Amino acid sequence: MKKIVALLLTLLMALSLCACGEKPDQKVTAPKGDEKVSSKSLDAVYSAILPLIEDKDIMEIDAERITELYNIPTEDVKEAYIASFTIADAAFPGEVVLVEASSEDKVSEIVELLKTRLADIKAQAESYDPVSSKLADECTIEVSGTKIAYFFADNHAEMSELFFN
Repeated sequence: MKKIVALLLTLLMALSLCACGEKPDQKVTAPKGDEKVSSKSLDAVYSAILPLIEDKDIMEIDAERITELYNIPTEDVKEAYIASFTIADAAFPGEVVLVEASSEDKVSEIVELLKTRLADIKAQAESYDPVSSKLADECTIEVSGTKIAYFFADNHAEMSELFFN
């Protein structure tokens, strides 16, 4: 009887570890062929996005903190804009991160770090914050050349449009 219980507990523990694994299918959109390409400067995109979050207790964050907040090395970044703000009924704050990578080689590394940020939010929010968990599923990381946009916001689709138009 003890062997059966021990076997069941071992199986249960193995299954719980599998359930905690990282989801490999985080969405990233990148232009290919005739897809949309952002021709605006990051400053222009950021200025266009600010009115969308203006009334949500926005906090603009110094771009030098990009390593501290997202593990993105500052030498991999040519230009960055970061803002945090409240999202109604969500435990996690909204985030807008616009980055121009220092080279094309650094784009995929930065995208992976931002995907990790989304996965971390999802993992933490799953058990107690359905609003943030749903947003982490819906939000994407947009890429256009060396420009990268990460929008963790309830109006992420509008922000994405502003990134590309």
